[in-house]
Amino acid sequence: MISMIIMPLLELYIRASPFRIHSPAWRLSLIGNAAGAISAPILGLFFMLAIAVAAEDKGVSYAVSSFSGLAAVLCLAATGLFALDALQMRNQVAANLSESYGITSAWIAVKLLISIVVLGALSLSALRAAQGTKRSAQQPSSGKSSSVLVGAGGRPAVAVRPAVDAESR
Repeated sequence: MISMIIMPLLELYIRASPFRIHSPAWRLSLIGNAAGAISAPILGLFFMLAIAVAAEDKGVSYAVSSFSGLAAVLCLAATGLFALDALQMRNQVAANLSESYGITSAWIAVKLLISIVVLGALSLSALRAAQGTKRSAQQPSSGKSSSVLVGAGGRPAVAVRPAVDAESR
C-alpha cells in the first residue's frame, strides 16, 4: 500500500521539476497533474485503513487519519490556488481554446473538491475506527477466545450417561 501511495507522488515530483513556483502556468500544470494523481494514494489509504481495522491496529488508523486530514487540507489550498491561477491565465489563452480551457479548469476543480470530500470522510472514519478499537480493548474479557482458528481452552465435553438402576435391567 505504501508504494501505491508513494509512486504517483514521486512521479508527480519528477514531472514537476525544475520548480518554478512563481510561474502561474507551472502551478496550473502541477495542480492539474496532482488532481489526476491523487486517486491512487486515496485508494491506498483506504486499503491501509481496511487492513488496520481488520487487524485492530489503532496506530495505523491514527496515521491514516492524520495523512488523510493533511491531504484534504492540501487539496483545499490547491483548489484555492488553482482558481486564482486559472483566472489569471484565462486572459492569456487563445480565443479558440478558451472554451476547452474553461471546461478543463472546471473539471480539475471538481476533482480536487471530490478529493477533499473523500479524504475528509476517510480521515473521520479512520479516527472513529481508532477510537472504537481503543474502546473495545478496554472492555472486560470473558476469558474465552473469540478466534475462529483457536478455540477456548479447557477440557472437552464428556457425554454423561444416565444412571441405570438395577431394576430396569
